[in-house]
Amino acid sequence: MAYETRPGQGALFVNDKKQSEKHPDRKGNMVCPCCKADLWLSGWLKKSAAGKAWMSLEAQQKTAGEPVREADTKPADYSDDIPFAFAFLAPLAGLLAAGVYAQNLLQV
Repeated sequence: MAYETRPGQGALFVNDKKQSEKHPDRKGNMVCPCCKADLWLSGWLKKSAAGKAWMSLEAQQKTAGEPVREADTKPADYSDDIPFAFAFLAPLAGLLAAGVYAQNLLQV
C-alpha cells in the first residue's frame, strides 16, 4: 500500500541537490488542512543569536491557480439574499410569544 499524505500532514527531506546558500536545506510536500491543496515545502536551517537551531519554512502550491475549497463552492442558484431567515424567525417568534404568554398564565 502506497503512502498517502492526509490533510494537515507532510514530510521534509534533506535537499541533496542544493547548489547555493539560497537553495533550501530541506524539501518536501504536504496537504493543506483547510483547502486540501497539494503544497511544496522548503526549509532553511538557521541559528539564532543565542546559538539555537531553528528552521525557516515556505509553502507553495504544486499546481498553478487557486485551489477550490469545498466550503467556498456554491450552487448555481445560490443568492446572498436572506429571505429564508424571516420565514424561519416568524414562527419562532410566535412560539416564543406563546411561551411567554403561557408562563404568565401559570404565574397568575
